[in-house]
Amino acid sequence: MNLHCLLQQRAAESKSLRVALIGAGKFGSMFLAQARRTPGIHLVAVADLVVQR
Repeated sequence: MNLHCLLQQRAAESKSLRVALIGAGKFGSMFLAQARRTPGIHLVAVADLVVQR
């Protein structure tokens, strides 16, 4: 089973993986773009030194 299938299974069971992102720079923003569309991931917090990000 691959990661996508495991995340879909968690979403179906209402047991999404809770994720906190530290750093909203280039890689953090790329992760955010994908996390929004990925079933089974629930973003709970974003932290960065630059508040505007």
